[in-house]
Amino acid sequence: MLKEKVEKLKNCVIEGKLETAVPIKIKNGKYLGWVSDFGFSLDGEKFFLDLNNWNDVFLLFALSIAWSKNSRWENAALFVAYLRYYSKDTPDYWLKEENVQKEIKNARKSRKEILKKVENFNYRSYPAFSKDIFPPMKTLSENWNEIKEALEHLKSLKNVKLKNAISFALKLRNIPNLAPGGKRLLVKIPLIMRELRCQEVINFPGEVCCVIDSRVKEAIKELFGSEFNALRVSPAIKRTLSEINDSSFRSVFRKSERVYSLFGDLYDIPLFLYFECKEAGLI
Repeated sequence: MLKEKVEKLKNCVIEGKLETAVPIKIKNGKYLGWVSDFGFSLDGEKFFLDLNNWNDVFLLFALSIAWSKNSRWENAALFVAYLRYYSKDTPDYWLKEENVQKEIKNARKSRKEILKKVENFNYRSYPAFSKDIFPPMKTLSENWNEIKEALEHLKSLKNVKLKNAISFALKLRNIPNLAPGGKRLLVKIPLIMRELRCQEVINFPGEVCCVIDSRVKEAIKELFGSEFNALRVSPAIKRTLSEINDSSFRSVFRKSERVYSLFGDLYDIPLFLYFECKEAGLI
């Protein structure tokens, strides 16, 4: 029964019959990544991130920070476009507290300005810049050299081992105030690793690359119920996570591995689109 549900949902995504606001690019049964095409143009050009470029990697982290605020991708996508267009895509700008305060003060105005620069932006509800997404940008910038050094090391590895990936994720998790509201980043850490994997920049294990956000959790609950938690977690994941005293962290990555065992290199995308597939009568 579970296998049948998985195959139907996978086919809904792979066949490309579902109309989505953001293009879901699939090639040879593999997802090509969210940031490879945001689905809109910025100042007349298709907007995407090239993760071989360090400024764009910085923007990937900014996306994760902004998206951690809530489940609306539109806010995070527009925020990244704003940073790119106004050349606020480097740590230097955000290290200055006066710049952070200026952005907080002008959040509504900034959102209106960038909306004039984007085309074909099919948002579900009017985007907004929450004021608490700006302070974490300073935190990111203060830690950027160390984060970049860790990424460069991982990039040098032909295959990133599970323990290396979890260690990197934990490094991000342990940075205070890296998420809005003075919180720590967690749910969107797999997004960072997934996008770097999809663009073949860093070969993170797929098991750590599935995003378990509220939308995915709701899909898991409706689609699989208790069957999902009964799925086997590999000894490698159990062993690596057993030494970490952070139950929320352990839960995210156990669920990530379970999702990857079901959907492979489609990652969490079928579950992210589950309710849309259902509403369209495709499953």
